[in-house]
Amino acid sequence: GEEGEYPARTAMTSPWGQLVRDTARQVYGTEALLVPTMAGSGPMYPFVRFLGVPIASAGIDYPDNHIHAPNENIRLDYFAKGILHLATIVQRFGQGAPSTRT
Repeated sequence: GEEGEYPARTAMTSPWGQLVRDTARQVYGTEALLVPTMAGSGPMYPFVRFLGVPIASAGIDYPDNHIHAPNENIRLDYFAKGILHLATIVQRFGQGAPSTRT
């Protein structure tokens, strides 16, 4: 059978994308690095296709994390800010949800 995931994408200019960017700026104190398409997999397609809701990834990264290497690591301060970013997204969403259409 087929393996892999179907692609999914939400416009970077969508209200949801703006909410994720705004909260990143609030938490990190700088503009987020926006990457419109990432190689990788995840269950994003069903959310966009079947539920009609937008998606956006908010990663935690720094140059020495050695992603997917045997010595992959994460700094605790970055991890804490990543948690705060997700909490801020949820809080802001609850204060006035942006459109859920992609």
